[in-house]
Amino acid sequence: MTPVMALKKILEKEVSIYREVLRLEEEKGESIINRDGKQLEAVTREQENLLKSIGILEEERITVIEEYSRQNHLEDLGRPVTLKDVVALMDEDSAHTLMGLGLQLKRKLQKLGRMHETNQVLIQDNLEFFNLLISGLKDAVAIDDGYGPGGDGKQKVAGSLMFNKTV
Repeated sequence: MTPVMALKKILEKEVSIYREVLRLEEEKGESIINRDGKQLEAVTREQENLLKSIGILEEERITVIEEYSRQNHLEDLGRPVTLKDVVALMDEDSAHTLMGLGLQLKRKLQKLGRMHETNQVLIQDNLEFFNLLISGLKDAVAIDDGYGPGGDGKQKVAGSLMFNKTV
């Protein structure tokens, strides 16, 4: 298989995987909004596995581009060879296909970045909300609140009230 064909297959796989990563990022947002920690953990785990696959594809892409560089004597550029460099040496149809895949990949990455930022904000908002709830609970419970042996009256609570705020 030629480096160009291999590069096309790699880019197609990356676009496909990033499509799935985006879908999972949307699910993450829904899980955060619904405060569903188990679902959030499951989606994150699945997303991490996909990102490992992308890492492997990225290494393959670098290897293929290096091979293409050797075959087409691009080592003299003095910088890493980019997709634009590869496309510049190709026929118009192949160049159009590879540039289209490159643009799709770029758009998916940009959208993923925006969605990730949104989900981070949602998580921070939820943490602040829970911290406010915990703070309100701390303020509502006094050291001398409690029940006597008969179930009524006030009795001092031994020890202090503690809340674990670690998420």
